[in-house]
Amino acid sequence: MPANGPMIELPTLYPHQQDIRDRTRQSLLRKGRVILCANPGFGKTRVAKWVLGASASKDKKSNQSGRSLFTVHRRGLVDNAVNSFAEEPRLPHGVIMSGRDASYGHKIQVASVDTLLSWFVENDEYQNNITFDLIVIDEAHSHHSKFARFLKYHERMREELGLHPAYVIGLTATPQAKGLADVYKDIVLGPPTQWLIDNGFLSPFRYFRATQGQLGKLVKRGGEFTKSSECEAMDRLAGDLVRDWKRYAEGRPTVGFFPRRSHAQDAMADLESAGLRVAYVDGDTPDESRHRIFWELDNGKIDYLCNVQVVERGTDIPRIGCVQLCVAIGSVVRYRQMIGRGSRTHPDKTDCIILDHGGNVKRHGRFEDDPHWSI
Repeated sequence: MPANGPMIELPTLYPHQQDIRDRTRQSLLRKGRVILCANPGFGKTRVAKWVLGASASKDKKSNQSGRSLFTVHRRGLVDNAVNSFAEEPRLPHGVIMSGRDASYGHKIQVASVDTLLSWFVENDEYQNNITFDLIVIDEAHSHHSKFARFLKYHERMREELGLHPAYVIGLTATPQAKGLADVYKDIVLGPPTQWLIDNGFLSPFRYFRATQGQLGKLVKRGGEFTKSSECEAMDRLAGDLVRDWKRYAEGRPTVGFFPRRSHAQDAMADLESAGLRVAYVDGDTPDESRHRIFWELDNGKIDYLCNVQVVERGTDIPRIGCVQLCVAIGSVVRYRQMIGRGSRTHPDKTDCIILDHGGNVKRHGRFEDDPHWSI
């Protein structure tokens, strides 16, 4: 691979995106491994696209490989990154994934962390000399232990090859996970959520206390409620959630969160009986079907999406005008990820409604109430 190549056209950034880009780059030079923390809808991937493009446009030094990596926490999100990088101005890249032709000639690669572990690490050894000067990991709080394992062997190989340690940027809206401080040495915060709302970059929210589940049955273990107690607390809510949706959110494209498939399927049946066009996704839904359903919700082809642990992260459906929480959430990270699905702006919406059946707003506050993040 040649050390030099054509300059890559970089995306235009808003002033607040330029600010976090500059502060992140300054922190990288001092610390080496940095979390870029900003809300869903801020444009973290766009900022990462700028940084990756700028890095790929530089001359390769003798202690560098000349490659950069954008990694996600699961295979289904690789296509999201590929689509973002394909938008103008296009960011040339290769994809490391089974079923795709590996194009290692590209200076920028996209891969899931599971693929990286499968292809590059075996028997506690890094298996080849393909390494990366800059690594950007999306949703850095998720599957952090897997990324930390990959990074450990990656850095050992970099040292053997006489290369500079990789610079690492973790992208996340919720920088909380066990072991983050063992990898990242600084956190760069984006602007306050309320500022982003006031300036039209994020959607405003309205919150409604819907019919509550039997919350006295909840049992917390660690940072979350046990699945069995959450399911018991949310039993027999299907009819109430339809009535509450019609009262507060009728006509709004909605994503509903449910603790178990049976809860989501019961709700789906009741919603369809009420005349709604409803779809359902869970962890077994094929990627192609999931992407089609997301498109249908964003384009008015369906009214309501029932989901079980799918839409929490890595989805971009700007038209969502209601998030219905038919779950009780113990973790503020999961809570903010869920309601953040409604934070994106869209020409057809003026705000996003949160319908809360699980006491979550009382437990964790509003989306505008920024937590104090630290590592």
